[in-house]
Amino acid sequence: MRARLAIIVLLCLISACQVPPDVPSRFSPALEPFDPVKEGWVTTRPILLVSDCQIHNLYSKPIPDRNLSIKMFVNTAIRPPQLDMFAGDILRWILKNTPEKTEAVIHLGDAIDLACEGEFREFVDVMKDAGKPWLMIPGNHDCFYFGTYDPRNPPLWEDACYGSGRPLTKDLLIQSYVAALLKQDVPGTIALAKNLGLYEERDLDLFELAARIPMQHTWTAPPELESFLVGIIWNIDAEKPWRSFILQRADLSGPDPRIRFHAILTDSSQYAQLPALVPNAWDNYPLELDCGMTGELLSDQLRVIREWMETDDETAFALMLHHPFDEIASKSRSSLRWLWARYAFGGILTAHTHAGYFEQHDLEGGKQGLEINVGSTTDWPMDWRTLVVHVKENEEFGYLDTRYFTLMDALKNKEGFFLKEWEVGEGSEDDYRRYRVGDPSGVQISDYLVAYHLWPPALGRAKVKARKPAIDTEKQVKNTMLWTYHRLIRTFPTDPVRGETVWPQACPDDAEVKRKIEAVAVESVPIEEKIAFLMELERFEKSRSTRDPKSGESTDEVRGRFKLSQAVWAARYELEGGRGSLRLQDELIRVRSATPEVGE
Repeated sequence: MRARLAIIVLLCLISACQVPPDVPSRFSPALEPFDPVKEGWVTTRPILLVSDCQIHNLYSKPIPDRNLSIKMFVNTAIRPPQLDMFAGDILRWILKNTPEKTEAVIHLGDAIDLACEGEFREFVDVMKDAGKPWLMIPGNHDCFYFGTYDPRNPPLWEDACYGSGRPLTKDLLIQSYVAALLKQDVPGTIALAKNLGLYEERDLDLFELAARIPMQHTWTAPPELESFLVGIIWNIDAEKPWRSFILQRADLSGPDPRIRFHAILTDSSQYAQLPALVPNAWDNYPLELDCGMTGELLSDQLRVIREWMETDDETAFALMLHHPFDEIASKSRSSLRWLWARYAFGGILTAHTHAGYFEQHDLEGGKQGLEINVGSTTDWPMDWRTLVVHVKENEEFGYLDTRYFTLMDALKNKEGFFLKEWEVGEGSEDDYRRYRVGDPSGVQISDYLVAYHLWPPALGRAKVKARKPAIDTEKQVKNTMLWTYHRLIRTFPTDPVRGETVWPQACPDDAEVKRKIEAVAVESVPIEEKIAFLMELERFEKSRSTRDPKSGESTDEVRGRFKLSQAVWAARYELEGGRGSLRLQDELIRVRSATPEVGE
């Protein structure tokens, strides 16, 4: 029995996606009646796809990359503070409340923003609440400074990670992620922990456990093990960590044995050369890549992918990676195109763009392949997708069912969200627009060009430091965060009966906390003092319970709705600053099978 399926997505939003008339497309919308619950249909495991939540270290010191000069080129360089504060709350809500039932989660990368231990710890804590198996693909933001390069400048990255542990270089990211896998209490990860000899140590702190992860390992699940994760290999290069990779194989098959469908989670954040923000004019070929713009996969990883696909002709495959297909370095893209045309009948799923789209690609031999790109849970329109495949016996068509959701659509008809009295007024101290401060003169851009492009290597590595525009911007961001906490306390007073509350130092009640916020949010207060108090406020907010002083009823659930509402409003205002949105209408796609039908 062979069940290879061509299950890639259709939906071309621009005319450039159309195929030539002499090359008929294998993809079309499912317009005819469709009922997969009837006899003869086989359905795969429903999967939740999320990406680019970019949980951000709230305590970073001023860094040159966060100023208006940079924001003119990369809008996500500085987000409204409420998005940074509540990105984890957004992801947690999605994991628990996606309208469609799902059995597992795949995160397509950029879970964190500045690549810091504390960011990753928060991400893992959120993913625990999913209550189901989850896997993650490394994104450029997960293991490179601000998702763009490795500055080889410890003070710069340490300022970005201030208050949030060490920078997560690629080697540390792989070890930390494997440690997070081992802490999942599901069959595959338990078997992996035993295989590594670390089953008894799974209760260690995340980063203590990470330090015990070996530099190289290969594991395949036994055939009889019912597991989401069925294969993993990682190879860490201690001297050149950017050459390290982790490759995973996930079983998306359903309970019916007539179809086997696997996803190969590839690592497009693996680079031959140390990534750089701007290639140095003094360098010879090959030039360094900016990992925020270009992904790469090296031959050692590509060989494993090919081996996995070539040696299993009973399985239909989909490839998943963080960077979009057209943003992969040319040599790696050629290899992926070759593998795609021969083996990846399930297509390619990507992320990174924060937009979301479908694109059709010409492959070898007149074939077409479609790429589905998943948007960001944090940036507008704050979207995610589900994925399931339906196949019918003795039919030449299969169906890819990929439902599209946005947070606004999911919340707008629910009671208790977006209350008028909650919205921040224009000009308020915690106004979403107040973070856009600083000098947009472009002087900082010239600093980058001199330091990274024109600086002679013989003079040593040039360093770019945060200047007044970045310092002013970071101060305003911190002040806006302080006032956001002030609004939270005013709107949802702390329950004085709960003894677990961790009050800020010398603040015995809400009134004192608010008074201290007002004092620290003054412009003249040093940014280090603002950061220190923000750390206390976060502990306070996470530990406290709230209640209505009039009715005495708990308001914890309402407070959660308040935070999500603030995040959606902040993302909407960010859209007004220039971010585009993309709405995908067709959700069910019919795909002509390229190989024998199910049941043959």
